[in-house]
Amino acid sequence: MKKVKKRVKKRAIILVLIPLVLIIAILVVNVKNMLDKSLTVEVVSNIDEYNYYLENTDSRIYKKYYKELESELEDQKVDEKNYVSLLAKLFTIDFYTLNNKMTNQDIGGIQFVHESQKESFKNEATNNIYKYVKSNLTGKRKQELPEVKNATVEEVKQFSYKNEEANLEDNSAYQTKVKLEYVKDLDYPTEVNLTWIHEGIKLSLVEVE
Repeated sequence: MKKVKKRVKKRAIILVLIPLVLIIAILVVNVKNMLDKSLTVEVVSNIDEYNYYLENTDSRIYKKYYKELESELEDQKVDEKNYVSLLAKLFTIDFYTLNNKMTNQDIGGIQFVHESQKESFKNEATNNIYKYVKSNLTGKRKQELPEVKNATVEEVKQFSYKNEEANLEDNSAYQTKVKLEYVKDLDYPTEVNLTWIHEGIKLSLVEVE
C-alpha cells in the first residue's frame, strides 16, 4: 500500500510540475522574443530620392523633425534654408544621442554626411565621441549616455566653400550654428557649427566644429 501511495504521490507531483515547466518555458521564450525585438534596429520610413531613413530606435524629437523634413521635401519648391536647418537638427540629435546606439560602431547622423567623407567621419567618431560607448547587443548595458532633448538652429548663412585637399567646392554652401539641450548634462557639446554643400539634389555635411 505504501508503494502504491508513493507512486500516486509522484504522479501527482509530476502532473503539477509539467504544466508549471511548460508555463515557465513559454514565459522565457516570450520575454526573450520581446527583448530580441526591442534590440532589433529596423528602418520604418524612407525618403528614397534623398536616401534618408528613419529607424525604430530613433528618439521622439528626432522623429518629429524627420516628419517635418518629409513634409518639406514633398513640396515642389524646397525652401533650402528650412531644409538645411532640419538637416542640422536631425544630424546633431542623432549624432550626440548615444543612449540608443547599439555599439560604438553605430554612428549617428552618418546618412547626412557627404559620400566622400563618410569613411573618415566614421573613423573619427569611433575614435572620439563614440570611443567609450559600450555594446548593448544583449540589452544589459549599464552606462549613462547622453540624449539630446532638443536642437535649435541659431544661425544659417550661405557662403562659398572650397576644400582643395578633399576636392570639394560649392559656391552656394551653408553653415549652420546649432544649440543643443540634453535630458541630462553629461558635459557633451552644447553648440556645434556644421558646413553643408550640394551633392546632387541634396545637401550633405562636410565639416563639424
